[in-house]
Amino acid sequence: MKYKPSSSDDGGGVTYKSNSNGDPDYDVKKLLDWNGDWLPAPESWCARKSHADRHFGDHIEQWMNMQAPECIKPVYYLQHTFNGHAKTTKVGDEEHIEYILEEGQLCKELVPHYWSNAMAENEHMSELSKLLPKSDSKPVVDSEPVAEDERMVEDDINDDLPWWERYEDVFYIDAEEDGQNEAHLKYASPYINALEVPEAKTNLADPIYPAEEWQLASTEDKVQHKIRRAEAKQRKLLARRNRHIPESNHPVTPMEDRRLRPKTNMYIRPVQPADVRGIAVSSY
Repeated sequence: MKYKPSSSDDGGGVTYKSNSNGDPDYDVKKLLDWNGDWLPAPESWCARKSHADRHFGDHIEQWMNMQAPECIKPVYYLQHTFNGHAKTTKVGDEEHIEYILEEGQLCKELVPHYWSNAMAENEHMSELSKLLPKSDSKPVVDSEPVAEDERMVEDDINDDLPWWERYEDVFYIDAEEDGQNEAHLKYASPYINALEVPEAKTNLADPIYPAEEWQLASTEDKVQHKIRRAEAKQRKLLARRNRHIPESNHPVTPMEDRRLRPKTNMYIRPVQPADVRGIAVSSY
């Protein structure tokens, strides 16, 4: 049965009393079992009211005021970057606007410029990228480090430019009306050039990470392989059933043949009514 509080304003009918005797974890320990796991909530807690943060808006405003001023500046980008160009079609007396991506148009990577001002290890990102290749740090891998893993990490650092150096060298001009005047604002492109994606190939002869043939097979190949395995299993089962029984090493006494082997060729039929007279004469 659920607990029924006496009124809706009594906090669920649960009284709180703490006698910690100086132990800061006293109240927490009362909610744990012998193994240190959380105990299930008491049944009386079902009548408690849900928590409501009365200062939720103040906390959000405090978090916003702690951010850098660059975070509140708008990021200018073209409207058709993500949803395509607007195409208007007229159906009857109504006009429908549909956004369509152009052929070959890809979504760009949008990166605000103030992200590049972030600090890492008390260094700006631009300075840290120059010091990282010269550091003595080794790549962290799941298994034992090998020369190939170190070479791959060095290639990632030296071959590709960091994202803050891959911004498009493009400026956009936007016109804003201020009363009767029109101002033209110049914005640096917030898009970065995408990395060149290498062609994905699998080295089947890789001695470190070998790949099995069935892992790269198509669905049709896997179905045929499954059929061949079922047929081989059936052939193996039939071969086991029809195998030659080896001769026993223990002597076995042959059983006597008790089958009937008549020496006279006779024809036996049921007695007919006409045979009664002949049977009676032969008996006398």
